[in-house]
Amino acid sequence: MQRQIGPADDPDAIREADRLKAEAQAAKNARKLVSALRRAGVSAPTPAMGRVLEVLSNAGLFESGAVVLVGTLAYACYSAPLGYYLPTDLMATEDIDLSVVSLAVRHIEKTDILAILKRADATFEPIFNSGHSTSLPSKFRSANTMIVETITNLRRSENPIEVPELRSSATALRYQDYLVEEPDRVIALHGAGVPLLTPQPARYAVHKLIVAQERPEVFKREKDLAQARALFDAVSDDAISDALDDARRRGRKWATAVDRGLKLAGL
Repeated sequence: MQRQIGPADDPDAIREADRLKAEAQAAKNARKLVSALRRAGVSAPTPAMGRVLEVLSNAGLFESGAVVLVGTLAYACYSAPLGYYLPTDLMATEDIDLSVVSLAVRHIEKTDILAILKRADATFEPIFNSGHSTSLPSKFRSANTMIVETITNLRRSENPIEVPELRSSATALRYQDYLVEEPDRVIALHGAGVPLLTPQPARYAVHKLIVAQERPEVFKREKDLAQARALFDAVSDDAISDALDDARRRGRKWATAVDRGLKLAGL
């Protein structure tokens, strides 16, 4: 595709042409680096998931702080920033979980998350919340069975919670406020690199210790504990201590859950 930026002898056009050339070269270099890291075995999203993360990022949802990538796909993005090969057998997932940050989402321009997802895969369709009053979906599924779910922190009065800014709702879960507090900016290894927000790895690990105890499915509970153990090995002792202390300061129930999780994980 060609773009007219002005006469060849126009100083403004020359500066714009130089800027575009520099951006194109930077993107080319970034793609080479991403490819090299992937070839070296650093974990990365699948191409289909990478495309979804890319359209969400291009829409400004991570940059604005409105959403934070959580769940197993966030775990799969930690190897590069940590400089540590996390166990790849703990990264299998068909879900993309997005935690909606209630304070930040209120300040974004209203958008349609389904329309954004369709830019990555036109087969995405909403999964409506049967039995609930809201008509806004909190899950979206593509033809290849990928599910994108929006979640948020638990409120006693309602579940799911409507998020009109995204034309969706969000499933309310406990402990999300702790998980997504002061999230990290990371780059997912897809294309030229996709800027994202993810939980701090230490908070992710402590959160897994807590939620594992509420899992009825044994394999999910064991996966949570295994992810926590892997991150305890990868993250600095100071970061882990800070995350543990923050959780324990939130009350006696939190402290009990943290200590029980540590025991379950053998940490």
